[in-house]
Amino acid sequence: MVKQQRKRVTLRSCGSGFPKYLEMRIFQSNGTLVSMRPFMIVCIAIFICGASQAQDVHFSQFFSSPHTVNPAQTAYFEEDWRVGLNYKNQWPWGSASGNFTYRTISAYGDGSVFDRRAPVGDKIGVGANIVHDKAGDGQLSVNKARLTGAYHLSLDRFNDFYLSFGAGLAFVQKQVNYDNLYFNEQWTDNGFDQDIPSGENPDGNNLTFMDVTAGAMLSGEITNDISINTGLALYHLNRPKESFYGNDNRLGPRPIANAGATIDLTDRITISPGIMYSNQKRAQEAVFGSLASFKLPFRSRAEQKLFAGAYYRWDDAAIPLVGYQYSSLRVLVNYDINVSSRLSIRALYPVKIV
Repeated sequence: MVKQQRKRVTLRSCGSGFPKYLEMRIFQSNGTLVSMRPFMIVCIAIFICGASQAQDVHFSQFFSSPHTVNPAQTAYFEEDWRVGLNYKNQWPWGSASGNFTYRTISAYGDGSVFDRRAPVGDKIGVGANIVHDKAGDGQLSVNKARLTGAYHLSLDRFNDFYLSFGAGLAFVQKQVNYDNLYFNEQWTDNGFDQDIPSGENPDGNNLTFMDVTAGAMLSGEITNDISINTGLALYHLNRPKESFYGNDNRLGPRPIANAGATIDLTDRITISPGIMYSNQKRAQEAVFGSLASFKLPFRSRAEQKLFAGAYYRWDDAAIPLVGYQYSSLRVLVNYDINVSSRLSIRALYPVKIV
């Protein structure tokens, strides 16, 4: 099976003319608890901003977010299980409500099950993912709870190549606070007056629906030093209805294609190039680049690594990143710098980690 890192913690940022958004991820697969205090300190100590082009939650480090790329990646690793935590904060100045106007918090876990019942070499994986996203003065919130499953079919007697199939089912709940919104009918010569009727007639401020996802992936070890993987997934297969007004507004299908490789250049240096493309109606995203890891020559009980890399979101942002790994805990920090010609502002805001 393709070599996988056992644990990842990811911090990212990106922005519109400014650094965009921050993401934090913690992945654990060896049973050791991860302290939450550093996670909370990091979240509070960072100020960033952002601009999202897609309708769904998406991450610059797509390779660190398997459940949002392809359900066929469920439990696709050598260990028995893993867990992950994610945090993203966008546009802290975008509202008078404070630094957490646009934010996403998520957690997930997956692992192998029923391996003894599967044919030799095959693997069965199950996983769960929850997401909470809140945006704007209207506090538009999205809550998702998704279950995923995957079957990893060995294609040869040496278990070097796998064909994986996965599916996911999500319960989605959305809510908006109309009292915090302003409408054209409420405009006066002195500004907005929210005591004036808005003229809006929504069915309510809450909606729910089910969402279906499916995907496939082909992976393998070409040599002892090179492994590859490529996959294709389709989100919103059932085109769920999404409207606060009772309209027949439906989510468009969102295909996601990705490919990557892991190449051991030496005993200490490994590079991992990758690419991801997705689109949904008129929104599209393409991200590509590479990450390099360097094993440190320190003598200790735990292996240590340094990471450095760069990615590019097409026609939007450059994404430099660095990181550190101790044992199976990895921390990656990236700062998305907008380079789009659509924006005239070019500024870099600092990321502070305490």
